[in-house]
Amino acid sequence: MNIKILLLLSILPLILLGITDNAFAVPAGAGGEVSDVLANADPTPIVPQLNCSSDLGTIVAYDTSLGQTTATFRTMIGDLQGNGFTVRWMDLRVNGIGTCVTKMVIPAIGVNDACLIGQAYTNGEATSIANWVMGGGELLLLNEHSLCGNPAASVTAAIGGEAKNFVTDSAETFTDPVNYSPPPGTLFAGVNSWRAFLQDSYVPNISQEVTNAAQQGILMTQPYGNGCYVMVSDSNWAGDIFAPGIFALDNRPLALNTILWLNECTVRAIGGEFIPIDATAVLIAGAQTNALSILGAFVVIGAIAFGTLYFTTKRKHN
Repeated sequence: MNIKILLLLSILPLILLGITDNAFAVPAGAGGEVSDVLANADPTPIVPQLNCSSDLGTIVAYDTSLGQTTATFRTMIGDLQGNGFTVRWMDLRVNGIGTCVTKMVIPAIGVNDACLIGQAYTNGEATSIANWVMGGGELLLLNEHSLCGNPAASVTAAIGGEAKNFVTDSAETFTDPVNYSPPPGTLFAGVNSWRAFLQDSYVPNISQEVTNAAQQGILMTQPYGNGCYVMVSDSNWAGDIFAPGIFALDNRPLALNTILWLNECTVRAIGGEFIPIDATAVLIAGAQTNALSILGAFVVIGAIAFGTLYFTTKRKHN
């Protein structure tokens, strides 16, 4: 009986180690260290496909799984590359979110500014995006007006719980300080006024940084877990297809600023102030806690095994 107990105690560490390994494993479809499969490929790519086994630097990945294309955002992507970012396209639906992706852009318009009618992110995909942001991801979500079919509505609901007014607003200009409340950090640096085109306004539950005349949300940003997101009610303001698009007013610096602002994604709004939180330290602390828990389990099991062996041997000698 004692021998069986000792055998059981001896394999418990291996069982625990196996459970721990599975807990940290990358699930299927979650984006591993391999090249993405060419499925819903960017139809008119201007950057390479995401490949986490070879891509270096701070990666900004544009999702194309619903038929979007990086070609719509040629100017914005050029500005990102000029500021040292590695820009790629990815297919979230087939491959999940690559482990090397730091920032993700989800547009809600397709090739040549076409509406993505009949295309939408599933609730499961929206949940995976929300979980990725919560774990430290940085998301720029570019929505579109209701007449375009609300392809990203599930993502909006998953991360922000925003309620659309479902009234397609006409083009509108937003100016500091009339529409800004308040400008946080780098987001509005050099952006005195910018212009959105056809969009739905929101009744936000979160921090609304830009509102229209009716105090409805147009641009929202919020820390979410260890990550952060910027959500805008229009896609065309940052694109090249719907003129003047990104070339209207200060749209171009704002497009770059949304990504630069996501560098500050590990901040939390408390009492109207943005207080930095080191997400890396939080994640490291979590990993250290897990490591200490595993080490502690080995120590306890080892002590039990030693004690059992000691008293068994002592009884035999007696």
